[in-house]
Amino acid sequence: MFKRLSVVLALAAAVSAEHSYHSQGLTFQLPVEFSQPAQAGLGAEELHFPAGRSPAEAEIITFVAKAEQVKSMAEAGQSINRYFASTYLGLDWQPEQINKAIIGDLGGRHLVFHSKLDRPCRVDIYERDLKDGGYFGIALRTYESVGEKQRIEIGERLRKSIKLDK
Repeated sequence: MFKRLSVVLALAAAVSAEHSYHSQGLTFQLPVEFSQPAQAGLGAEELHFPAGRSPAEAEIITFVAKAEQVKSMAEAGQSINRYFASTYLGLDWQPEQINKAIIGDLGGRHLVFHSKLDRPCRVDIYERDLKDGGYFGIALRTYESVGEKQRIEIGERLRKSIKLDK
């Protein structure tokens, strides 16, 4: 009986385990294991789920812009959040939803896109303008193999745990 209880407790701990990540000066936790962050172009990093397997069932893309970059983009007539969505996610249309959201412990925006390019997917972008004029965006791209319940669980844990390093 003790052996069976130990196995059950070990499985419960594995299921509820938090996986911590650090990318682009952001830290966050996820309920499932993603790969470690890797460069995804100039100024962005990405993580894949499941770690070490291809094709990915889900991806997280992080992007952080300093105040100078936000300002120069605005002077050129481009918004930094549209730049992030189009350059790193291939989304050059308006989101289906724009919602106010608590990101970490502060306010921000949650944008929702659906795409049929390449592979059908849903993209949730959690973004926030920073007090110093900077910006960050974290996108969760999930493909059809990720169930709705798991997508929500990953997205909610990501959104609630995002912290900007000081």
